[in-house]
Amino acid sequence: MRPTFYKIVPILFFAIISNLLAQDTDVRYTYTQRGDRLEGLNFVHVNVPDFELVSFTSYRELNQTNNQPTKLDFYLPQSAKVHILVQEVLLIEYYQMRPIQVDWSGGWNTYGPWSTDLIANVGLSPENLAMIGRVGTKEIGSGNIVPLSWYTTNPADAISQYSLICRANEAIYSLDVKVLDSNNQTTFDKIYYDIGKGMPFEISLDFERLAEGSYTILIDGKYEHKLGGPKRRFTFYHKPNRQ
Repeated sequence: MRPTFYKIVPILFFAIISNLLAQDTDVRYTYTQRGDRLEGLNFVHVNVPDFELVSFTSYRELNQTNNQPTKLDFYLPQSAKVHILVQEVLLIEYYQMRPIQVDWSGGWNTYGPWSTDLIANVGLSPENLAMIGRVGTKEIGSGNIVPLSWYTTNPADAISQYSLICRANEAIYSLDVKVLDSNNQTTFDKIYYDIGKGMPFEISLDFERLAEGSYTILIDGKYEHKLGGPKRRFTFYHKPNRQ
């Protein structure tokens, strides 16, 4: 099947043009420490990977607007170091936010409230923000990840669906995505075709009837124009409610 390209793609063309025409470098928005977080526009060049999981969320409040303090919630089965990164899905302003805290306890954790004034002042759309928590490392690639819940008022009482947003920086002919439970039983298996270079796309995982526990996401891709393809392995813990 064809992937679901992330819904912001059609409308962001106009935002990109507007930003290019009106862009004015302002030191007030430079990436730096702001209280309990590092935040701002980070133009430092980094090597772009061939394939990246840029967002992994369990809930996003639909009525969020700029200028509202927000929070990030996540669950850990035991204490761990979690490196949270908020960035753009489509790289327009190169916005990033990283909480300074990395040591988190077992159970439910909350980062915030986190002011979104900078996001509003720069003119970023909340729909173009991706967020992910990586356990034990800041490095992208395979590893243990935590799904984040992003909200302004109340977190979700129940979690039954996950959203993964990926960005392919090479054209991909096919991408096989599987999810295995702790008994290595397949709970999800789909193949996506014709993923364009630089095009973010979303994978939705339905967990409504799945039990609490550890799960593994396997990604196996084939490039369109060269040999090989991206291969990733992610593990995460599914906590279906806040009890």
